[in-house]
Amino acid sequence: MTLARVEAALPKKPDEALELMLELWRKTFDPELGKLIERLGAQLAKPIEGLSTKKRERAESLAKLAAKTPPAQRSAVLDAFEIFAREATGALVWPSVEAWAEVKPDPRVARMGLRVLTTSTHQLTAKLWRRLTNCVEQHADLGVVEEARAYETLLTTKGGGWGFSPERFSNVLKKLTAKRKCSEPSDAAAIARLSKAIGSAPSAPKKPSAVDDSAMIEAIVAAPNDDTPRLVYADWLTEHQDPRGEFITLQIQRAAGGATKASRAREEAILADHRRSFLGPLAKCVEMSGLRFDRGFLARAKFNAIIPVHPLLRLIERADFGVCTVTRGAKFDSLRALTFVSNTLEHDEKLLKGLLLTELSIHTSAEVQATLDMIAAIPSLSGLKHLALTGYRGQLSGVSLAKLPATLESLEISRSYVEATFKRTPAGWDIVVNFRTYTVGPQTIAFLSGDAFTKGVAQLTIEGPKLAREALEPLAARLKAKLKLR
Repeated sequence: MTLARVEAALPKKPDEALELMLELWRKTFDPELGKLIERLGAQLAKPIEGLSTKKRERAESLAKLAAKTPPAQRSAVLDAFEIFAREATGALVWPSVEAWAEVKPDPRVARMGLRVLTTSTHQLTAKLWRRLTNCVEQHADLGVVEEARAYETLLTTKGGGWGFSPERFSNVLKKLTAKRKCSEPSDAAAIARLSKAIGSAPSAPKKPSAVDDSAMIEAIVAAPNDDTPRLVYADWLTEHQDPRGEFITLQIQRAAGGATKASRAREEAILADHRRSFLGPLAKCVEMSGLRFDRGFLARAKFNAIIPVHPLLRLIERADFGVCTVTRGAKFDSLRALTFVSNTLEHDEKLLKGLLLTELSIHTSAEVQATLDMIAAIPSLSGLKHLALTGYRGQLSGVSLAKLPATLESLEISRSYVEATFKRTPAGWDIVVNFRTYTVGPQTIAFLSGDAFTKGVAQLTIEGPKLAREALEPLAARLKAKLKLR
């Protein structure tokens, strides 16, 4: 079989052309052909409708679809499974992975397995990780191997963990490199013609482009609390047969208190089927678990990759940046609650500058007072209400809250061995200091000697294990604190 048959079938029978391409790819493992299969498969895929929103039933349905779906619709099933795998437990994901293992080699399956590996290591079991690695080994060509190098580097850097073996993954890539060499590279001219033809091959109805809807998106972002621009956009999407129009309308109805059991179920079903497309470019950098949409748009997310510049970032209200880099120019106009891992105080100051936050949580190894001073010096944080500084390293010394915003209602300072929680009351701060060790070191003594624990305090409580009584009793007496032993 040659590419000529594929070219002849593509205009009128694209499904047949895809199957011919797969058959040829399994004989040659040509990575350029693998990329075309990915493109054409994505074009021909129709959205999967009717999947249950209940995770167990959804898992069963996806496993069945993996085994029996025609190649032309496989991309849609793979996409739905990838989303599911990033938010479900290993036990629910396992049956589908087993089903994909029975499918004849397909580069789309390898790329799906690789994406799940690289975005879901926080919830993969060692057994499931190994099975997904096998899946990559069975379905990959050298093009996928090149994409897997970044994950190999990540594993090697982190030293594996949780049963994820860098050595095993490296061996898989070595084996693939040895046995999946392109035996008969396809004619470059024919590949180029196919690539051009696939660009105009029959496909699912086109979704509105960014050029078409940019003005409406800008109107929504400019007035985030106004439902009118959102409803205008929803009507326009509905006219273009985009399911997001109905989703926006249903969410606005629910926000106004007009939801019914049926409308809520419909809303959840639409989101389950189209979540990835609703996220657009942000789908590549957010965790699928914990997402929340409000009035049709992403409002809460945890990021796991470089955060790009995108107008819809300006509607997010709560975010966890983790260790991710934020691209210069990205704006977060609506962001009010942020969690992130500190880099340096200078980096943190640049990140926080201009954000109108009311809640802030930083995982940091920096000295506590230096971090508090940095926060106090940022004008946009003058409305901060809740602040948490956590970490397992870093020096503790006496701290003062004098420079912090008067709006601050609570503060948590946590290190591996001690945690201090401050709550503002009309009479002053109510403070609870919780010890996790049996000894009280000089750092902690210095920490508790700061102004924060001696000035403007309404009540101070020290908690700790009974075995630490000998160390905690004199400390509580000196600070005139209430002592609770457990």
